[in-house]
Amino acid sequence: MKISKPVIFFYFCAVKSQNEIPRILLDVNSLNHRLSGVGKVTAMVLEDLLTDSRLQVVPWVTSVTDNVVPVPDLFRIPFHRRWAYWLLPDLPGRISISHFTNAMIPLILPEQRAGLKVITVHDLALLLPAYRMVREKASVRKKIERAIRRAGHFVCVSRTTESDLLNLLPGAEGRTTVIYPHPGADFLGFSEKAGFFQPPQEKPYFLLIGNQNERKNALLAVEAWCSLPEPVRKRADLVLIGDAGNQTDAIREAMKGLPVKLLGYLPDEACWNWMAGARAVLAPAVYEGYGLQVQEALWLGTPVIASDIPVFRELFDPQAKLVPLEKEAWREALKQQIEGREIREAVRRPEIRRAEYGDLYLRLLNR
Repeated sequence: MKISKPVIFFYFCAVKSQNEIPRILLDVNSLNHRLSGVGKVTAMVLEDLLTDSRLQVVPWVTSVTDNVVPVPDLFRIPFHRRWAYWLLPDLPGRISISHFTNAMIPLILPEQRAGLKVITVHDLALLLPAYRMVREKASVRKKIERAIRRAGHFVCVSRTTESDLLNLLPGAEGRTTVIYPHPGADFLGFSEKAGFFQPPQEKPYFLLIGNQNERKNALLAVEAWCSLPEPVRKRADLVLIGDAGNQTDAIREAMKGLPVKLLGYLPDEACWNWMAGARAVLAPAVYEGYGLQVQEALWLGTPVIASDIPVFRELFDPQAKLVPLEKEAWREALKQQIEGREIREAVRRPEIRRAEYGDLYLRLLNR
């Protein structure tokens, strides 16, 4: 994430004029050089707060966090490895709200020092009974459960995530707010010039972005692709971008020597360039809290074939083609997309409304 000089200047001027302006301690540990979906949402929050003169933001990371994207006035909180807790040193002024942008971080800062604790809930895949196939350490689930119990307010990235949270946490009614992520400044800058980029290859291709874990379910798309009739399959390539995961071995087995391209991790702009030129972006996830790649692809005018799951119905129907989680259905959707005429339409883009987080904080503080 790049913070422009005018924004930094505005930020420092605003800080100098602070008296009793509410101070927000903002967790930016996810702003590393390989931004995940959590990192992109955190960048969006920081972009909004740095230009909101009603608040003073104190961005922080733990003392052991590496490779953090440059952030003005970054504050490092000491982290005790042996006991795994944070110590909140003296800060000039009072903290009004501590916003943890990742629900996997345990909220153990002392109440009298941290103010009201707010967490962003991106998804609850590790807690939902239907998705116990996700192979994650039990300790991660315990951290999420502890964070949810201790939070004073929840920011959910979709109505679907909010519903999942309320089902898991009776009594959370009235303590949730839905704020939909919007594209970040870097992506918007790319999208303005995307039409001038050359596609990465001349041959048509389908693109799948994301790690190769069971929840992202890349294996379904690969199996459907490999089952296409050979004359149809030869008309386009299948390209996978993302880190290896617990489905990688099965994906390689399913490929059976067929030319599926596994590109591994690529930085954002390279991903967007592949996305802008794709015949379609594929999103076969079993569960998602939002789906930033789907949003970005549609923003660029690239068709999307996605799994028919609640969050995609909420956010992207009818703009994306939603398909049941069955190999035969995906094979037919891919075949139709290959054989049909390519249609690229400018999708309806949501209005980007700034200051949503500032409005939320002030509303919470004025209760």
